[in-house]
Amino acid sequence: VSHVKSALSIRASKAKPGVPVDVDAPDDTD
Repeated sequence: VSHVKSALSIRASKAKPGVPVDVDAPDDTD
């Protein structure tokens, strides 16, 4: 599940400061 961690890292880096990142969002699952 390393690709999941990568996706979370990428999404976290794209997230704006102060904006919570929903790691369980349906759109996070490819």
